[in-house]
Amino acid sequence: MAIVALVGVGMGWLAFAPSGWSPAELFSMMLTQAERLRADLPNYGALAPLAYIALYAGQIVVAPIPGHGLSFTAGYLFGPLAAALYSLIGIWLGSGLAFGAARRIGWPLIEKMAPRSWIERWRGLVLGVALDHG
Repeated sequence: MAIVALVGVGMGWLAFAPSGWSPAELFSMMLTQAERLRADLPNYGALAPLAYIALYAGQIVVAPIPGHGLSFTAGYLFGPLAAALYSLIGIWLGSGLAFGAARRIGWPLIEKMAPRSWIERWRGLVLGVALDHG
């Protein structure tokens, strides 16, 4: 399993290397984002925790928004215990929004995009597992 992971990482590196991208850039972006948030969040004053919770919930719903910079910033600004509490609230709210959106638009979107045979196969697998364990 470790060999498969290493091969995958190597192939990913080879795919992005010609563009000049490297993992060091990801770390740099993470620190840059954290610095920017560290400067901006205090501008919200007493509402800074609510702004952080909203941002953290947003990064759950909108996948490309990275959450690691938010986590670093919260630890720095609010302290570890408050940051953990605010992060948990953000995760809870964001997950609720994501699950609600998936429940509302998920099946109609899948039915438009996936072939009927795939949908029936997956429904059969899910129902078979549900019947075996239910």
